[in-house]
Amino acid sequence: MTADAPDDCLADLAAAGYESCQANAQAGNQAMNEAESEIKQRNRKIAENESERQTISAIRVSTWAVAIAVLIGLAVFGWVMLR
Repeated sequence: MTADAPDDCLADLAAAGYESCQANAQAGNQAMNEAESEIKQRNRKIAENESERQTISAIRVSTWAVAIAVLIGLAVFGWVMLR
């Protein structure tokens, strides 16, 4: 063995460790991307549910507004007919 052999071994170990670290970082990034994807999908579902709830609420309010307008119209019509 030469005097440079331990340094070469250390360099090989360091390179292998870096590659391992890089692989772990990529796996971590992939896991993070999956988590972000799940969060985005969850947020989309929440937005869809909220949109549906607002639509139903708007229809309910509109129905009540039409019903009240019809009742007021009938009351005015009846009052005019009685005069």
